Amino acid sequence: MYGFVSDEEENIRNSAMMVEKVLINNYCLTHTDLLLGPLCDGVFENNWKKRNAAIILIGELLNIIKSHMYNTRTTDKAYAYYRGLMAVYIIKDDELEMTRHTANQVWNAYIENTPKTIKLGLYELVRMWTRFTHRANGVVFTNIIAFSSKYG
Repeated sequence: MYGFVSDEEENIRNSAMMVEKVLINNYCLTHTDLLLGPLCDGVFENNWKKRNAAIILIGELLNIIKSHMYNTRTTDKAYAYYRGLMAVYIIKDDELEMTRHTANQVWNAYIENTPKTIKLGLYELVRMWTRFTHRANGVVFTNIIAFSSKYG
């Protein structure tokens, strides 16, 4: 289903996004890894429409996970929360303005203290850097350079 978010027809793209949102709303807490994995992979796609859709859908998923963690006072989904956040953090350095803007909106909706969040999600961030270095069109390298210059 995720492949259709970059279709040439706007109706197909919109329908695919709606279906993805329904899947996230209904199955986010029970099938988190199945939903989050392809979205994190989508952040590193060559097609900007797929990258942008992945960020939007990760934002939807983060909203549900954050609400769940707040309401239940548990941290059982914290790994998924930080994995999604680190995907958003990486794409904040994308070469395309629209994708950067979407990533910044999602980031700012959930994060008040970037250094603290990066510290808590550093394991996932480094994992993503190493996993996607070969596919990421330089965005990973740009992100590593930006991270290093900000945080030493």
